Amino acid sequence: MKKIFIVLCTIALLASNVACTDDDTFSTSSSDLLTFSVDTVDMDTVFSTVPTSTRTFWVYNKSGNGIRCTNVRLANGNQTGFRVNVDGEYLSPTYGYQVQNVEIRKQDSIRVFVELTSPVNGVDGPQLLEDNLIFTLESGVEQKVNLNAHTWDATLMRDFVVSKDTTIDGTRKPIVIYGGMKVDSMVTLKIAAGTTLYFHGDAGIDVYGRLLAEGTAEANVVLRGDRTDWMFDYLPKEIGAIIHRDTLTVDLLGKRFFLGHGDEVDFRSKAFRLIRAIFRNKFCQWLYAGIHPRWTFGFALGWSLNSRKSGLEKQEAKKYQGEDAEYMVVFAKEYLKTHPDINFFIFGHRHIMLDLMLSRTSRILIAGDWMQFFSYIVWDGENLYMDQFLEETDGQSYPNT
Repeated sequence: MKKIFIVLCTIALLASNVACTDDDTFSTSSSDLLTFSVDTVDMDTVFSTVPTSTRTFWVYNKSGNGIRCTNVRLANGNQTGFRVNVDGEYLSPTYGYQVQNVEIRKQDSIRVFVELTSPVNGVDGPQLLEDNLIFTLESGVEQKVNLNAHTWDATLMRDFVVSKDTTIDGTRKPIVIYGGMKVDSMVTLKIAAGTTLYFHGDAGIDVYGRLLAEGTAEANVVLRGDRTDWMFDYLPKEIGAIIHRDTLTVDLLGKRFFLGHGDEVDFRSKAFRLIRAIFRNKFCQWLYAGIHPRWTFGFALGWSLNSRKSGLEKQEAKKYQGEDAEYMVVFAKEYLKTHPDINFFIFGHRHIMLDLMLSRTSRILIAGDWMQFFSYIVWDGENLYMDQFLEETDGQSYPNT
């Protein structure tokens, strides 16, 4: 029995050694190559000197042998500002922005993390910044993954307090706000046409004086977060907003409201419904998000401006069409037949101001817009009415009531 036990142990030990030896074999054949989950890490458009979020990719060894990288290095060293961690090892300046003897056993993988803090460009507009992460195999073969971003010099403002009349002009450079911005009482902050303010993290703007955005249809004033990559959950995460992508029925202070943008109930044009379905399709959104922002921003802005210009030119279509032809009114009347408890239908979309009784207990309001009418709707628990901001002779804007 003792002899049998010794023989079994010897066989097990030999099998273990064979397995370990096989697993520890590293190829020097040029035919054994690594496979990457991406060939390019695109950081999108980023601001110079501002750290980016972390991107990651996988490196696979799908060959039948282990592969050892004699080194993994950044081709441009410290010149571009990329920071890389390969399988837990940081490519530090101490070792020349490289790591050595990275082993990937057969049918195994490692993960790589990439961040960027780009240097100042010294020129206006986004500039392409590139580097290559080079994997040198023991066979002498070099494989690479491209790292790139479009970096944009920006003006950084930290805990900015406007204590005297001030004009901010960001037409040459974007402006990034850290910590927040405060406009003191009795002070006017003007934001020039074409300026975009990017607010970082939880930064916001507190206005105790007067804020005057001098944007035009051609040169908007934009206040937004500083994440330049597209995020479909941006507003909910950034400001806690609840996004309703369809109509909403809600009870407010004892009355029932039917709320919608208005295009949800437009069933007249098949082409319009098709475009709307494409815009709201998650797969189409995913495809669009994969295009670099330098193309998508321009396309979206051009589409929006063209749509706005076309709408302004078609003045006849903007006029109230009458109870029997105004599609939102037609929809509301039909909807009331099965939902007589709706007190107020509130819509936008049509860029007209309308307040119309549908029945003894129901009304429809179309809210106008902020381009021509500067209109809005107020519900105080007793009265529902439409109002406008009107500019007086002193140059300030006040409610019309």
